[in-house]
Amino acid sequence: MKAMTRNSFKNYSFAAFVFFLSIALSSVFYIYRDYLKDASTLGYLGLFVVNFISSATFFVSSPAFLTVIAGGHLYSPVNVAIVASLGASLGDMLGFAFGHSGRHLAKKKLDKHKTVRFLEKHFHRHGMLIIFFLAVIPNPFFDVIGILAGMLNYPPMRFFAIMLVGRLLRMNDKGLIDKPQDIAERVFIFVTRVLKMTTQLPRNSINMVLINQIIRSATSIGANIEEARGAHTKTDFTYGMNLAKKEARETCYWLRLIINTNYQLENRLKNLLQENEEIIKILTTIVKSSKTRIFSS
Repeated sequence: MKAMTRNSFKNYSFAAFVFFLSIALSSVFYIYRDYLKDASTLGYLGLFVVNFISSATFFVSSPAFLTVIAGGHLYSPVNVAIVASLGASLGDMLGFAFGHSGRHLAKKKLDKHKTVRFLEKHFHRHGMLIIFFLAVIPNPFFDVIGILAGMLNYPPMRFFAIMLVGRLLRMNDKGLIDKPQDIAERVFIFVTRVLKMTTQLPRNSINMVLINQIIRSATSIGANIEEARGAHTKTDFTYGMNLAKKEARETCYWLRLIINTNYQLENRLKNLLQENEEIIKILTTIVKSSKTRIFSS
């Protein structure tokens, strides 16, 4: 009886520890979210830590993908993918541990429940496909799968291995393993969309001014990136990327004006504005990472 009480106390303690650890990590992520966005400046360790914390926080969105994209520019894309995948997979094991400890807390009740036995049987049979599929596709529900897998006594090493492979393939889908994430190509597509958008705007005195301004600033983003890619020094690279970031911010300003003065096109242009903002974030991360490498060299 005493042994059972001690085991119950250990299970309760472990479950409480895992839960409060996740809450603490979520708080850290929220408070220092701007700093963590620049974690790629700390090298592979920074990439590992930010992806670990991002996955260890229950149901909290994160900017970890930005550090991965920026890291793909600064370091070996293969190494970035492996480090980020390991960090994210280990972080997701926290949810698995939480579910596993919860199962032990209510073992007697859950073992007698027909629904739980049914789920456990079929999850052990088909869980590999579910875990793999959800690990490959970015989604906010993977925390649930980790907790569920732990509650249904899924083998922890098998869960980790399947999840790790899925994470690596997700990085490959982002273009990090086979080729670096090419911000230049992304900007080229964005600028092309901007140019097509300008041809669809009504020709009036206001729009003509805005069209000229946004064409100038948008095309300058890609031009500065291409110039930076051909730079001979880290300083010149950083300078070019910083100019591209400034042009991207200016483009965002003109795009917001176009949306506000052409309200009938607002819904059609929201995605374009969102892409503009994502490009600014990526360029900001690249510039900060480049500056850190210059100062540390």
